[in-house]
Amino acid sequence: MTPNGWLSMNTKTSIFALLLMSYGALPTEARPAKCLLEVDGQTFIDGACDFRPLSGGNGDFQIIGPNGTYFAYLYVGADGNGTGHWNEAPGAGHAHTPLGPLAREGACWTSETVKLCAW
Repeated sequence: MTPNGWLSMNTKTSIFALLLMSYGALPTEARPAKCLLEVDGQTFIDGACDFRPLSGGNGDFQIIGPNGTYFAYLYVGADGNGTGHWNEAPGAGHAHTPLGPLAREGACWTSETVKLCAW
């Protein structure tokens, strides 16, 4: 603590990072991959992308298309099924649109309206 009783900025940052890690929210290093994101029959990412596993080790990941225009998150539940979110609006900075429940098919997670893949 600082003399006035408040936590230092470094301490606050460390606590915040530890909280995020405990929830599996901190991404690890991105690596080049090939990705596909199709929603309602329209393709938003197809080809080169950045693939970023999320901490936690349960298979959660993020894909980021060229120039960061579109990105999506996949979260794997304890039952092995997934749910996803994506940014929908080109260049939006948050994944505000749900992709709904997704089932794994090889390198892809799919539903009747979504295909989210990373190789």
